[in-house]
Amino acid sequence: MQSLDQFMDEPEDLLQLVLGMTSPTLFREIFSGAEKHQDNLNQWFDEKTATFGGQDAIAAVKEIVGNVEKFDFQKVSDLLPQVDLPDLEPFFVKMLAINNRRVTHTEQGIGFKTPDNWRNEPGILREYEDLHFQRHKRSDNSVKTLAVGHKIFNQSLQQALEFQESVASFPGLKYPLFIFQIIDRVTGTKTNAQQIIVGVELPDFSVDNAKILKDWEIIHQLNEYLKLPKTALSAESPVKTSIATSEIITLINKSHELITNNLSILNLPFQIPKSQAIAIFYPSY
Repeated sequence: MQSLDQFMDEPEDLLQLVLGMTSPTLFREIFSGAEKHQDNLNQWFDEKTATFGGQDAIAAVKEIVGNVEKFDFQKVSDLLPQVDLPDLEPFFVKMLAINNRRVTHTEQGIGFKTPDNWRNEPGILREYEDLHFQRHKRSDNSVKTLAVGHKIFNQSLQQALEFQESVASFPGLKYPLFIFQIIDRVTGTKTNAQQIIVGVELPDFSVDNAKILKDWEIIHQLNEYLKLPKTALSAESPVKTSIATSEIITLINKSHELITNNLSILNLPFQIPKSQAIAIFYPSY
């Protein structure tokens, strides 16, 4: 209602609309079950009320008002990326390692000496300490919170974007992971999403049991491998010891076909989606 007030001459009361879409049994369950969830009441309440009339919250609001850009769903919808600032840390630490910088960890956060090639604009320090990826962590200095937009984090992103390699051997990875970019063939459409990234994981090196991963699911999976100690990585042994280039090309083509046949489950905002392979993560041997 607060979002719509800005654009409507006579704002409507959505309360009755939302209540009318909600089964009375939901309210009985909320009142009867609240006492059992005193320790995590806010989280439990959000999860219980994440649907409107049995629909996902995002899908319902889209149907009512046409878009959901102004709404805050508190991460309770399955259609929202289930990631937050801490999921950026493995990438940032790895980028520092690529630049031969050692990271120190303390209770307050991380510290490191800035790579020389990152010190290319005013305001970037020679050394940082107590930086963290915690959105709600109390700090006297908001600059201590690392995220996209922070000058030093943006430097790591920029360097990564300049990498030309599109095929990587990934220690600890059990199965190939093909990354695809999806764009809209129709240009000039008004949407915040210019591109969508998805992955195709190939258990047993076959498309038969392939799994389509959304962008945030790719981050979760790769982060798990990035967090593994070197001893654990060396202990991992891939199922297959070698693969021909022609087989890789065949798997890419089949993965592309799989994505094309399952575009509906990705909830894309595009009129005519077009996908293309942009990267391959392959197990190290």
